[in-house]
Amino acid sequence: MRPAEERIAHLAAIVDSTDDAIFSRDRAGRITSWNRSAERMFGFTAEEAVGTTMSSLVPETRLAEVEIMLERVRSGERVEHFETVVRRRGGMLVPVSLTISPILGPEGEVVGVSSIARDITEQQLAQATLAESEARLREGEALAQVGGWIWDAAAGSVQWSDELHRIHGLAPVEFDGTLAAHLGCIHPDDRGAVESEMTSALQQRRSFDVEYRIIRPGGETRWLYARSDPIIDDEGVAAGLRGICQDITQRHEAEEAVRHAYEAERAAAAELRVADALKDEFLATVSHELRTPLTTIMGFSSLLSTEVGGQQGEFLETIKRNAGEMARMIERLLDFSRLQAGKVEVQRVELRLADALEECLDTLGPVLGRHRVVAEIPEQLAVATDPDALDRILGNLLTNAAKFSPEGSTLTISASTEGKDVIVSVADEGPGIAVDLQPRIFEPFFQAPDQPAGKRGTGVGLGIVRRYVELQGGRVWCESEPGKGATFRFTVPVAKRVAG
Repeated sequence: MRPAEERIAHLAAIVDSTDDAIFSRDRAGRITSWNRSAERMFGFTAEEAVGTTMSSLVPETRLAEVEIMLERVRSGERVEHFETVVRRRGGMLVPVSLTISPILGPEGEVVGVSSIARDITEQQLAQATLAESEARLREGEALAQVGGWIWDAAAGSVQWSDELHRIHGLAPVEFDGTLAAHLGCIHPDDRGAVESEMTSALQQRRSFDVEYRIIRPGGETRWLYARSDPIIDDEGVAAGLRGICQDITQRHEAEEAVRHAYEAERAAAAELRVADALKDEFLATVSHELRTPLTTIMGFSSLLSTEVGGQQGEFLETIKRNAGEMARMIERLLDFSRLQAGKVEVQRVELRLADALEECLDTLGPVLGRHRVVAEIPEQLAVATDPDALDRILGNLLTNAAKFSPEGSTLTISASTEGKDVIVSVADEGPGIAVDLQPRIFEPFFQAPDQPAGKRGTGVGLGIVRRYVELQGGRVWCESEPGKGATFRFTVPVAKRVAG
């Protein structure tokens, strides 16, 4: 075989082995060559294609633009990478990139056209997928307020994503893409620390995360959280850093608001503690100072009552009764102050509950007046309690019951054992307590709005009861229905043995 023939055969083999469809036409538009890839792309064999015009290879919608390209080629121009679509046998359209070149004759005239068609279906699909991914990335960055950045240490360049430009308030043309420009957006007080952290992370080939402030062009300060990982090249060298920045200004503002609120609450609590201490001190001082004149009044009233009678004697009895009530109010205030200050200690002893109740009733004669007291307590029932604490509990509950019950009504005191506790109940026949007020009646200084005329107290009696009960590990509660009286119950430990 001659060298020229060998060369032609070699070129033919190359054309036949390529993945691109290669075919040629003469000036009349008839196909003169058709390689195997053309057969695969268009679905026509070389025998079917060669010698025909195959006008059906191009859809009608694209005929005009293809004809324009061919006309340019016929005039001797070469058209490269012209994207269009061609039609396969059966009608399916295939996106292609066309390169069309003129075929020159011996005299340099154009005698035909050579076409190379590359199937770009996968390329377009990849581009569409990439575009969709980029769109989703931008959307995700915007929603999360997170932008990406890359620092090329060798080139000294920094690239920002669209969202990072938005976070910084800079258009792409306003950021020159240098490390200096990147650091220049950082607040001066934070800039040195961030630069040092970036340099250290690059040198040590490690990740880092940091929070810092930036200053936007209008002077607004924003807080960013930055996290980065080193970029390692094929030789194991750290070529730069790749990271993200998230706008955390709202979080910082919320944390700052919480901190201010916490500090304000702490200050308010401290002021309340001071005010509470002053209140307790005032109550203790005033109560103590009032005891001396009251003792004098009660003493002289008793002395005078033995000397006079008639209407004057009734007046003296009124003075003695009211002075006694005031003395009891003062005693409750002093008791409350001691409890609040934590100066009360309880010492448990075993005693018969009936005996403790009898001693309490002996001191409450003037308070109970014409009320009838019914005690339903087993004779041998014993409790482990502080005698003084139990006396204060019973005294305050009975005083409270008498104050809110009609004259001559019955006050019932009962007790029963439940496990390791004795439940003591004090019931009256008063107007009862509204359901919405029941949770508050044990609060210090709380007074219901329907207090009997002339019988408003200090509002600490039930608070004293609760504190004494709790000091002994018990609990106290109220059961009541409006119009059906009220029953107060409290628990006290049962004695291990029956008191003798």
